[in-house]
Amino acid sequence: MSPPSAAMYNPQVMPAAFLAAPAHPDEHLLDLYALGRLDSSEEARIREHLMICDDCCLHLCNTTEFIAALRARFKQPGGA
Repeated sequence: MSPPSAAMYNPQVMPAAFLAAPAHPDEHLLDLYALGRLDSSEEARIREHLMICDDCCLHLCNTTEFIAALRARFKQPGGA
């Protein structure tokens, strides 16, 4: 496999959307997203990022599983 050419990084060749890819949200924000604790605009921004980022999706999946395990472990008798 040959190394990427310099043309790939030329803004006239590569679409602007790829050059201005949004930065990863802070992991704390992903955790708050999993808990449903973000305002609607921040939630929408995170949701949009999750559509294109496998790493953040994996973090969110792990966080969601962890939260579910904690809730199951500490669930009060009687469904509380």
